[in-house]
Amino acid sequence: MLIKDDSIFQKIPIILDKKQVYLIEGIRYCANSISLSYISLVDNLSKISERSSNKSGLYYSVYKEAWAMIDSTYRLTCFISALSVSDGEASDDFKFLLETKSLRNTFEHLDERIDEIIVKINAPLWGNISWLKVIDDQNGKLFYLSAGHPNEKFESILINPSGKLIDGEINCITLETIQRKKDDHVIILDLSELYKRTEKIIQKMTHELEAQLTPHLIHGKYAQDILLTINIHW
Repeated sequence: MLIKDDSIFQKIPIILDKKQVYLIEGIRYCANSISLSYISLVDNLSKISERSSNKSGLYYSVYKEAWAMIDSTYRLTCFISALSVSDGEASDDFKFLLETKSLRNTFEHLDERIDEIIVKINAPLWGNISWLKVIDDQNGKLFYLSAGHPNEKFESILINPSGKLIDGEINCITLETIQRKKDDHVIILDLSELYKRTEKIIQKMTHELEAQLTPHLIHGKYAQDILLTINIHW
C-alpha cells in the first residue's frame, strides 16, 4: 500500500482546520485505492500471460482496475493541489499524474465519445491495454489486449520497453484510449510509470506532513475508519 498503517496520514491532529482534515483523508483513500487497483491489475495480467491460465472474467477485472486507477489518480491530484503542502504540484512527477485528466474525462463521458469519436475512427470502447512480461534476463513477451469486438481499421500504438526500468515480472502496463479536444484523438499512458511517480509523490508528502503535523499530535488525533457492529436477534 502507498500509505502504511503507521503513516502520518493515519494520525491527523485534532487541531487542524476541518478542510485540511478532509483533504488529507481524501489523499489517504485515493492513494491506497490506487495501490489496490494496481496490485490487482498486475496480478490479473500475470495470470492472463500464463498459457494454461483460465482467463474467464480476467479481462473485465483488468479494465475495471485500469480505469479505477485513472479515476483515483486524477482525484488525488485535485486533493494534493487543494492541500498545497509544498511546491510538489509543479514537479515533473505531478505533471505526469495530471496526464490522467484527459483519460478520466473520456471515462466519465464514454457514452458521448461514441458519437463524437469512437465510431468515426473505429476505436475500441474501453481502450487497449498492453504489457511486458519478463521471461528471463534476456527475454520477454509483449501482450496486447483490446476490449470488445476486433477493430482491424484502428491503428494501435504498441509499447516500446527500450530504455524503461524493468523491475518486476509484469512491466510497462500501458492504457491506450481516445480523447476529444486534440488533433490526435489517440492517447496513451504508462500505468506502471504512473504508479511509480505516485509512490514518489506520496513518500515526499509523508515526510513533509510528518515534520508539520507530528508536533501537534500532543493535542490528540482524530479517530479514523470506525466500524460499528450491531447484533440483531429474531
